[in-house]
Order: sequence, then structure tokens, then C-alpha cells
Amino acid sequence: MFTALSALLIDVTTGTTAARPFALVGRFAGPLSEDTITEVCTQYPAALLAYGGEQVTRTVNTIGGDAEDRSLARWTVYVAAEDVRAIEDGTIGITTAPGGLRLVDSVLGVLSGLPLDNAWFDRRLRCVGVREALIRRGTVYVYAVDFEASRPLPQVTPTDTSVDLTAVHGDVNLTDTLNGDNPDNPVVQFVADTEA
Repeated sequence: MFTALSALLIDVTTGTTAARPFALVGRFAGPLSEDTITEVCTQYPAALLAYGGEQVTRTVNTIGGDAEDRSLARWTVYVAAEDVRAIEDGTIGITTAPGGLRLVDSVLGVLSGLPLDNAWFDRRLRCVGVREALIRRGTVYVYAVDFEASRPLPQVTPTDTSVDLTAVHGDVNLTDTLNGDNPDNPVVQFVADTEA
């Protein structure tokens, strides 16, 4: 996720563009406030990736009596734009000075639907909502873009105590060899051999 987000960093040779609008791409942890966003953001606009925790949503029982636990992992990208101009500029802006909503669209364009390694059944990263996180009109606008993805939880792999199957022998009973069975409906017997 962070690699995909980093593709939005401004190219210093071309400056701010619609394809690369962020002066800072980083990570964030802890509660969001005006103080914490100021500590982390040395430059604006900024995209900050924060891990939001996981919730186990289902246990899948397997034939062998084992279980597979699946979790719903959550991330938030805080999109921060510093703007001392009017609200229109802070929320929308222009291509060379994007506001919060343009920046949100840029984040969605590189993360929503992103294939992830170790995702449960190859599920993709999905956006589950966009919300205001911190608005100080004429100063800073921070929007939270929430994402989630399913993954199998790592778990203990028990020692395998099973015996290797070395052969399978089959026999077709065509004539009454099983207590008067119907010869028109033959029974096939299989015997598993687990000895070397």
C-alpha cells in the first residue's frame, strides 16, 4: 500500500501535477489532532498511512477438523491540505494547488481495488468511506479515506502425524460376491494401503 501511495509524490522537476500532487507521503500512528498533524506534516499536501487494526470475522472449519481464521484489516489514509485561502480552495482547489477532495480522488485512484499479497482468496483492497477528520477553516483540511481487506490470520501449524498413503487397490464385484448384491449394479471396493 505504501509503495502505491508513494507513486503520488511530487516530482521535483515538474512540480505539482494531477498525477503527483503530494509533497509528503508518510505513516501516521495515534490519535489525530491539530498538534499531531502539525508534528508529522513537514510539508503539504500530505498523505499519511495509518494502520487501523483487525477484527476476526469468521472461522472456516475444514474437513480435517482444522480451522482457518479470517480477519478484516483496516487502514486509513489521512489526506492533509494546508490552505489559508477560501473554503472553495481548501476543499477543491485547482490542479497545481489541489484541495482536499482532489487529493482524496488521487488516493482512491492508486489504492481502491489494489491487489494485495496474502489477501484472503485474492480479495482486493476496498475503500469503505471518506470522512472529514480535522477541519480548521483557512488553516488545514484533513480527510480520512478508510480502506479494508480480508486476509487469513497466521496461525500455528500442528505437527503432521498422518501416515503416507502408498497404494490403493480396487476390485469390481460382478456376481453376487457381497451377500446377494445385484449383479446388474456392480459394487467397487477400494482398500487403502498405508504400509511401506
